[in-house]
Amino acid sequence: MKLFEVIQEFLLSRKANGASDETVKWYSSLLERFEAHMGRCEVSAHDLREYVVDLRSKLAPSSVNGHVTALHVFYTWYAQEYNRPNPMKGIKRPRPLPAQPRGIAPADMVKLLECAGVRDRALIALFADSGARLGGIAGLELEDLDLEKRSAYVLEKGRRPRKVYFTPFTAACIRNWL
Repeated sequence: MKLFEVIQEFLLSRKANGASDETVKWYSSLLERFEAHMGRCEVSAHDLREYVVDLRSKLAPSSVNGHVTALHVFYTWYAQEYNRPNPMKGIKRPRPLPAQPRGIAPADMVKLLECAGVRDRALIALFADSGARLGGIAGLELEDLDLEKRSAYVLEKGRRPRKVYFTPFTAACIRNWL
């Protein structure tokens, strides 16, 4: 079997096991790059280490970590599916550097809220206060909001509900919008 065909089988198995479309797209993009570089299924740990070294010379540590993670999952599946040795077994995942939190300057937030309309002001305030993902706020329904307790249930990554809280200012912005 060609590597491209094996990757397609792997992606099909991810879909069949319930992975989201975004996760399958992520695997697809990383494994297509690998396939373009390698071109064959049967690779050694040495080949994979050279590939990782090449990635390190071109990509950020967090991107390299994503590639290595995808290769670990792919070759673990490959070894089980085709009863072959797993060449990724001895290759460690690089530790990503801790992300530095970034935020908007308070003066910039004030300017942003001043120039926003009623609806956008409420959404920006909720987004800033709650720490929720944009998709969670975009999918928010009225019944998910509790303005008295200043909380909301949002559905985020993996469609899991999560309770978030917001300030009296945000509650006032939402009331004004409603």
